[in-house]
Amino acid sequence: MAIMTLGRSGKKTVSSRPNLPVRVNLAAWYRYRVGVTNISGAASAWADQSGNNRPLLQATASARPSVRSDGALVFDGSNDAMAAAFTLAQPLTIYLAFQQLTWTSGDILLDGSTGTVKVSQATGSPGLTANAGSSLTNNTSIPLTSPGVFAFVANGTSSVYQAAGGAASVTVTGDAGANTAGGITLGSDRSAGNFSNIAVFEMAVYSVAHDAPTRLSILRYLARKAHVGGVT
Repeated sequence: MAIMTLGRSGKKTVSSRPNLPVRVNLAAWYRYRVGVTNISGAASAWADQSGNNRPLLQATASARPSVRSDGALVFDGSNDAMAAAFTLAQPLTIYLAFQQLTWTSGDILLDGSTGTVKVSQATGSPGLTANAGSSLTNNTSIPLTSPGVFAFVANGTSSVYQAAGGAASVTVTGDAGANTAGGITLGSDRSAGNFSNIAVFEMAVYSVAHDAPTRLSILRYLARKAHVGGVT
């Protein structure tokens, strides 16, 4: 259950305490405001809450995302990234609650660790495209600078990208390719390039292809974390 509180501004805010509704086949879970190692205002590690001990790490101080006052991790679009290498093959489902702070064609929000399984800025602002070897249709449902949520099901010819940014979610389907992720990179591609300027609230990774009702339940949970309304 979401818990409503009054913030310093007097406005109602949603607590980060609502719990992830699906735990079966959970490969990694990076929870909002939980498990972040904060060194001088920047995150060197984000602990995995799935129980699988797969933390996102960044050893280089100058390449660590900053910790924003609301607890989100801000990747600067210049050299910030975090990564975790672990066994992760298709089918898989990745969920992200985030903001695009700026938009540059080709910048990558997340990727695999050993293989390309990515969501990138493409075609035109604020467009995002999912790709695991082949690109799905571009999606523009999350406005620039607004918080949003998405699910990327990488499952070959049965792949799905579903996103929402304050209105009904938009879903695209098709063949996204058959690449093996081998883990997760956040804020750039797996080769430390194409850095994106984003703020990240929470991410969950599953080693299974989720169906529509399951995706919707998790997207609604994440929407409460990122203050995104109207996810249907």
